[in-house]
Amino acid sequence: MSNIRTIKKYPNRRLYDTSTSSYITLSGVKELILEYTAFKIIHSKSGDDLTRSTILQIVAEEESNFPVFSSELLMELIRNYGDSAQPLLSRFLEYSLQQFVQKQGQLKNPMSSYCGKNYSLSIRELTEKNLETWEQSTFETQD
Repeated sequence: MSNIRTIKKYPNRRLYDTSTSSYITLSGVKELILEYTAFKIIHSKSGDDLTRSTILQIVAEEESNFPVFSSELLMELIRNYGDSAQPLLSRFLEYSLQQFVQKQGQLKNPMSSYCGKNYSLSIRELTEKNLETWEQSTFETQD
C-alpha cells in the first residue's frame, strides 16, 4: 500500500483527493505541503504527473501576496534555463534551502522553549527591549 496521496486533476481544473474522496483546492494542497504529507497530482485522463506544475501555481500565488524572490533573482533564474550549469544551479539552490531550513530549525527549537510558540514575536519584543536599554544607556552617558 502506498503512503503517497493521489490527487487527480480534471479537465475543468478541479482537484480530487482520492484518499478523502473529496475535492481539494490549491489552499488544501498547500496545507498538505505544510503538513509534510506526501502526494502526487496526476491528470485524470492521461495520467501525466502534474505535481510540479501545481506546486508552481501555489508558489506564483504566494509570490503575488508575500514575495520571497526579487525580480532580479527571477530574471537570473530565467537566464540560466538551458545553460549547461542549470543542473548545478538546481542542486545549489536545493542545498542552500536545505541548509537554511536546518539552521532555522536549530534556532526555532531553543527559542520556542524559551519564548513559547510564537518565537518571532518574542524575538521582536526582546530586540525592542534591548534597543530601549541601549538608547537609555546611551542617553545617560551623554549627560
